[in-house]
Amino acid sequence: VICSLISTDTSVIYLKVLSAFSRYFLSSPDAAKKLAATGSPKAFIEYLQKLRLEVKHTLSAEDVMQRDIKTVRLDEPISHALDIMAAEKAAELPVVNDTGELVGLISTEMIIRRAIPDYIMRLENLNFLSQFEPFEKVLKEETNTLIRDVMKRDLNNTVSPQTPLIQFTMRLLKEKENVLFVKQDAKLVGIISFMELVSNVLRG
Repeated sequence: VICSLISTDTSVIYLKVLSAFSRYFLSSPDAAKKLAATGSPKAFIEYLQKLRLEVKHTLSAEDVMQRDIKTVRLDEPISHALDIMAAEKAAELPVVNDTGELVGLISTEMIIRRAIPDYIMRLENLNFLSQFEPFEKVLKEETNTLIRDVMKRDLNNTVSPQTPLIQFTMRLLKEKENVLFVKQDAKLVGIISFMELVSNVLRG
């Protein structure tokens, strides 16, 4: 257990300290044991100084992002995506290839929109429609339609793990993105939404 004593109006300092220790604990399997074995406050501090464990001055995407991500693959049917969306209450899912690289996005809107004919989408008055059931087409084709045939491929809503807090916060606000995908060497490593800002910053 690590206890950090700070004032109530400096939660960001707490998050920075927590982030520094998290990076250390993830560095090796026995990192926690080595830290616990120091035995005294002085030895504890000296050990940290020897490690040069630094608290970053600003929070970045890797400190805030959600790491446990539900993904789907290119050649899976949209029925698989719908199953995950229903279970996770998720409106959209990232699409990755076999090596974990982010290649696109699929959403509930994309799946449902595919079932609506173009001529209906162009109509302004829909009051006369009562019999057309678009979901019948979705249910009929969901096991035979692949995610690669429905998904969006060109994604602009990506950031690197080192992107500062203010930058990705402003992107969420100004670009009206629901989510930002965090990529490291083309691979998806996390996601950031307003919920991550609430959970990990405002209520971290």
